[in-house]
Order: sequence, then structure tokens, then C-alpha cells
Amino acid sequence: MNGGPNAITSRQMALFTFVCQTGIGSIILPTTLAKEVGHDGWISVFATGILSIAVAALLGLLLKKSSGKGILDINKEVYGKVTGTAFNILIFAYLLFTASAGVSIFVIFLRC
Repeated sequence: MNGGPNAITSRQMALFTFVCQTGIGSIILPTTLAKEVGHDGWISVFATGILSIAVAALLGLLLKKSSGKGILDINKEVYGKVTGTAFNILIFAYLLFTASAGVSIFVIFLRC
């Protein structure tokens, strides 16, 4: 991979994603889940973890196939200019929402 000194491999990204999901899940999710759905909620957590790993693997394969391009460029190439731009806006909004939710969870955890 020729991405400079700050480049990471797809394997490192998958491991980082797994570790982040596990860390946030182990801190916040069990209490919230038990309050909302009872003690059988772990099944949905397990299924979501498997799904996210599968999506990460598919993204890794897609990025490997289109080496040298980012996900925003790939969306425009695969879906066309208008639809690809719409997907890119949705991705940006999702990532912004996820980051703000992560920060708010972090702040709540620090205040307790």
C-alpha cells in the first residue's frame, strides 16, 4: 500500500472498527439494553456485530477492487453522478450523527 506514513491497511481498519464497537458496547449498551428489552437483548447485539463485520468486509473488497479511489469517488462511479452525490451526502450526515452521538456518550460517561 502506497499511502504515505499515515496509511493503514484494510485489516488494521477492520480491527480498529471492531475494537471501537466492542469498547462502546461494553461501556454503555448492556445497561440500556437490559432496561429496554430485558435480558434477551444480547441476541440483537450479536447479530448487529456480525452484520457490521460483514459490511466492513464488503467495503474492504470494494476498496481493494477500486484501489486508489475513496468511497466518495466509488459511489459516484457505481451509482452515477447525482445518485452517488446523494449517497455521499447521506454518508456524511450519518458519520456526523455517529460522531456526535459518540462524543455525547463519552461526555455522559465522564460526568457519571
